[in-house]
Amino acid sequence: MRYGIYGGAFDPFHLGHLEVIKGVMVSCRLDRLYVVPTGQPIFKSERDLTPSVYRFYMLRSALHDMPNIEVSDIEIRSESKSYALDTINCLIERYNIHKDSKIFWICGADILYEFERWYKPEEIARKVSLLVSARPGTSVDADSKKAQEIRNRYAMDVQILTLNTPDVSSTFIRKTRDFSMVPNAVRRFISINDLYSEDWPIHAITDEAYSEFMSALRLLFVDLSEKRLIHSMNTAILSAKYALRFGYSPEKALIAGLLHDCAKEIPLKQMTRMASDIIDDIWPTEMLHGPAGVVYARDRYEIEDSDILDAICYHTTGRPNMSGIEKVVYLADKLEPARQYDDLEPIREMVKTDLERALVVCFHAVKESLARKGREMHPLSIEALCELEQYSV
Repeated sequence: MRYGIYGGAFDPFHLGHLEVIKGVMVSCRLDRLYVVPTGQPIFKSERDLTPSVYRFYMLRSALHDMPNIEVSDIEIRSESKSYALDTINCLIERYNIHKDSKIFWICGADILYEFERWYKPEEIARKVSLLVSARPGTSVDADSKKAQEIRNRYAMDVQILTLNTPDVSSTFIRKTRDFSMVPNAVRRFISINDLYSEDWPIHAITDEAYSEFMSALRLLFVDLSEKRLIHSMNTAILSAKYALRFGYSPEKALIAGLLHDCAKEIPLKQMTRMASDIIDDIWPTEMLHGPAGVVYARDRYEIEDSDILDAICYHTTGRPNMSGIEKVVYLADKLEPARQYDDLEPIREMVKTDLERALVVCFHAVKESLARKGREMHPLSIEALCELEQYSV
């Protein structure tokens, strides 16, 4: 069997990446290709990358209909730095790859000049062949010379593959926000989830909070479905944007937004039991994940901050005397970019300048939506709306 491993940030995945994949599948007659988005990079800060969950599902959207190709979560699940040797060993173990199989590590020509700095290159050389995709418009002579040096030093199989790939880089795409050179599925994913926006809030987050955020995200990747996890990520990012805009803690908003639905997909019996530890009255079933989330966030995610836990608890209802973090998470949950309801646009415009008024309009929209279904707002929501209207007059 012949396997390929194609790792990279893919931030974003573009047509150059896609042509490499198509080219190596045909040229190397691969039986299976594993595309591995970077988890924690070795030579740069993790926060310089778009969070791994976005990149993973972006890749899945682009490659889901291509046979014999799998997007692997092996690095984004890992709590450790993403060393190539560890990735190779984990893939061999997970997919039970036979020791006599041929494995290609697919990379760009720049790796030829970095390979000697990799972790245990001599062990990598014993396990895989390097399959190098030459960049368009560059001289192959220098690359060929470097490839020969690696062959001589490590007795490694190194092959240079010249492909007719477009001259495009992820860095250029991010800087210009010109998405003409990404696959259609990726363009839709970026648009729906508002990625690479100018007001991206991650760089305003402290290192400690970002580390806590990523640790929680790795656990959440196991706990939630794709749709729920992307919604949670969008809510986290938008919560942090609102917090920065209105003078609240972006760190608390980010983590509260990420974990607001952390208990959403646990079994109902377990959810009900958890919620009963937090609330005494009866809540509708679809709202129980809020108070249950307090217990789950505390026990599984080790969250102790009361502002974060309160925002999780009341994100479906609101309440009187809402904190700033509760307000931004409540709104972000309703307004995150993947929510496509027509009546949200006026509220999105309003929250650019007036948080309190946006909350009032949002509560009224919820009230009207429930009334159309013959239902009433939760008492806490009614109290919150009355209070907000009183002070916004």
